[in-house]
Order: sequence, then C-alpha cells, then structure tokens
Amino acid sequence: MIQIAAGNGFAIRVPFMTVANAVDGALRLDGWRGGPNAAPEPSSAGGNQLASLCRALTRHCDPWRRNQHRFLECYFDFVARHVENHRDELTRRLDPFAGLFQYRDWVYSALMPLPRAHIHAPDSGEPFGPESLVPVDFAFWTGSAAIVVEMPGKTTRSPITGRRHDRLRRSGAKIVELTDDMLEPANTAEFEDALPAGLHRFWHDIALPAGPLKPAALDIEAGEI
Repeated sequence: MIQIAAGNGFAIRVPFMTVANAVDGALRLDGWRGGPNAAPEPSSAGGNQLASLCRALTRHCDPWRRNQHRFLECYFDFVARHVENHRDELTRRLDPFAGLFQYRDWVYSALMPLPRAHIHAPDSGEPFGPESLVPVDFAFWTGSAAIVVEMPGKTTRSPITGRRHDRLRRSGAKIVELTDDMLEPANTAEFEDALPAGLHRFWHDIALPAGPLKPAALDIEAGEI
C-alpha cells in the first residue's frame, strides 16, 4: 500500500500516478508501474504480454461492474486491431531501423487506461484534497489533458453525475460515455467510433514505438545503476 502525505495532511493510501503537462508526457502502456504483485509476467511477449497487462489492470476494476471489465477487453482488442489495420504505414515508419523494431511494437505506445481513477478537478480556489478529487470509471493522460471514459449503464443520469461531469470539463478533461451495448463483441465499429482521436492515432507524435514492456529485472531507476 502506498501512503503519501500532502502538505495539508491529506494522505493517499492507494496506488497512484503523478502526471504533468509535457510534450512527451503521455502515459502509455509501456509505462506500466503496477508493482510486483500486479505486473505482467516477465516471460510474456507480444500479444501474450499485452493480454497480461490487460489482466493486471482488470484487477483494479470494480469486481461488481462487468462493464468496466468489458471496457478493458474491448480497448486492448481495439489497440491490437488498430495496429494491424495500419500495418503498412507503421512498417514503413520503421524501415530506416533495419529490424530493430517490429510494427506490432506500436501497441505499447497506446495510452494507458487507469481504472477507477480520481481526477483533481477543484472548484474555484479549492485546495488539493479528498473534496477536489472526482472519481471516474477510467482515465487516460495525453500529456496535456485527461480523457475520461464513463459507462453509466442503464441508470438514469442523476444531478450528481451532471455536476461531477461539469467539474471534469472545467478542469480540461474530455468525457466519453459508452453504453453497455457498445461493449458487445458485435459492436466493435461503434465502440471504435466513440473513442476520441487521442486514443486512435497514438503513434502520430512519436518517432519510434515504445517497444515491449520491460521484464521486472530490467525495470530499475537510473539511480540504482
């Protein structure tokens, strides 16, 4: 369990990530830092490694929210399918590197979905703390803004949800709402169309793919060398 105390005495006792505005600051799949008990198997490779990451993230979903689990399955299927659909383009981009990378390595450059995220979206003048954090089903970080994915299910939208979304939009977050029907295997096209551009051409602003996830033995900080 991680415990970080903020200056105002507020402590974070759950896994968290700190992000900042940066041109190359997007949170991508190759940036997985789930801890030793949640990390993908070091021996996994290729598609198997991607599936391992999906399972690791699924463990952070609400066990009673099947649509959260389905979203991760749909998203990872989308990433793999999207790279295959753009195989020719992505292969050409790697031609100068003589086999150093494979086109499938681009899957690890896709943005990382954070299950049950809490986004700092304060009202005017509100300090960082429990009241300023807005819970969402999933969040992505593009390097400059958050993309929020919500799955309201079949319940009627409440005024609380509307106020929560207003706060998120004021913080600069883009909100995407997906119905349960969009998560069905027969509706992959509808699912893809609902995703914003930032989740589609995730390779657009990077020169090389992130590459496969690093084995735990190689996952060390520069200061440890």
